[in-house]
Amino acid sequence: MVEFALKFATYNREVGGFGIYDSTKWDEFEKITMGPAIDRAKRANLINEEHVEQLRRFKDSYRNPYNHYNIKKITAPIVWEKAKILNVYTGSMEERDIAAKDSPVIQAQAKPYVDAATVLNVFTFADSVVKLLLSQLT
Repeated sequence: MVEFALKFATYNREVGGFGIYDSTKWDEFEKITMGPAIDRAKRANLINEEHVEQLRRFKDSYRNPYNHYNIKKITAPIVWEKAKILNVYTGSMEERDIAAKDSPVIQAQAKPYVDAATVLNVFTFADSVVKLLLSQLT
């Protein structure tokens, strides 16, 4: 939604408002990714430098890992502390910390917790960006 709002508000500004539709111009926006959409919104004076920094952090921290499903990056901060590891050959048990970045099994288990911990912040940020951009439409 954030990416679409960036593109739509910038398109609206560039064509001169709601009453005008330029399919060729919209096709141009359909082809750009979020990074160039941020730059274009800045050039159109829809966002300031602080917004640019926030949007780039959002893109790199949330949008890209989720859009490209990089579960290793999404769960990177998670560590399962004192996991009990059973050696099936010897029957011995040891405790060890396992970083999610080192284990696809831990990544799959950790992702729902990461999602639950971040969803409200992501939604709040997205909502504020969309409101900011849509409030500037003419």
